[in-house]
Amino acid sequence: MYSSIQKKYGKCIDCSSNEPEQYIIAKRCPNHYKIYRAKIQLEKQKTRNKVRSLHNLPDNRSMVDKNKNESKDELALYFAKRMSEVPAICDNCGAEAEWIKQPKYYKAWKAAQAHLLEKRHFKSIQTHPLNFLTLFAGFSGVCDCHDDYDHDWGRASKMNIWPTVVERFKILYPLIAPEEHKFIPDVLLETLK
Repeated sequence: MYSSIQKKYGKCIDCSSNEPEQYIIAKRCPNHYKIYRAKIQLEKQKTRNKVRSLHNLPDNRSMVDKNKNESKDELALYFAKRMSEVPAICDNCGAEAEWIKQPKYYKAWKAAQAHLLEKRHFKSIQTHPLNFLTLFAGFSGVCDCHDDYDHDWGRASKMNIWPTVVERFKILYPLIAPEEHKFIPDVLLETLK
């Protein structure tokens, strides 16, 4: 099979000026390109090692662990509060399942607490009250709305809950940290226009 990518030829920026034109990668001959990439990787490794060494200092380590635990505790408290307050009704299809609030079905009831935007990517709004929906997961035996919503954004945009999702997203958008904007799906970004 042939590639449509054509090799580039020219003078290597690291070779002497009297060298003939040759195959180049990033303006370098293959030998100098390998050396160049090795230097970049070495610099990256030095930076990583420096950060790791700072991270593992006792004071810094305890601060990182404390912040991680506080975030998990905050999310756990938020789930518990939400699960005690919201009715066991699917926001998308209206299916009711009051039985799911019994302690033996805790896992299924917690799974019904869906995030409008994923909690792993959107830490800045993971416990915001508007970032939640009640959508039952398939294993609960009530409906598959949570699975459908999480499967892909094209499918989610066709669900009954979509107008509510768009409305809440428009409120949440200014609260999302700039570094998290790269995770916002295009189908939601288009609603801002």
